[in-house]
Amino acid sequence: MIVVADTSPLNYLIQVEGTVLLAKLYGEVVVPASVVEELASEGGPEAVIRWSHSLPPWIKIQNPTSIPSGLEGLGNGERDAIALGVELHANFILIDERKGTKAARIAGINPIGVLGVFLLATEIGAGDGRMFYRKLMAETNFFASARLLEEFEILLLQKERRR
Repeated sequence: MIVVADTSPLNYLIQVEGTVLLAKLYGEVVVPASVVEELASEGGPEAVIRWSHSLPPWIKIQNPTSIPSGLEGLGNGERDAIALGVELHANFILIDERKGTKAARIAGINPIGVLGVFLLATEIGAGDGRMFYRKLMAETNFFASARLLEEFEILLLQKERRR
């Protein structure tokens, strides 16, 4: 399975100490250098900057060889992650932003956001998605629509009941 990551999900997972979920769920995550640069940028959360300077062994840095059309208007990390996902025929791309998610779908890559990581971790018993979700909402500036959060909570409850 090939999974490519954009900046935003990594940023939030680092802040809630949830990157361990990625290692458990996917084994390896591929990121373009622009994503690491965005994580390391000044003004970001200190934990995120530290993490970006000492990447875990399951993170693989790889840059796309070309950028397909249709990715104009996206940030560097989003653009490069989607381009890399297309190039590698990735199974999933970790991405949260609406424009990036739409562009990934158009490019033929299945997007999964930080909330999706929590759902999958809960479903397969790789981690306590509810605990990470609570930390995400209490300790970060994560934003999602009320409708999306309501749907997430319903799905999370269903997955917890099945376990």
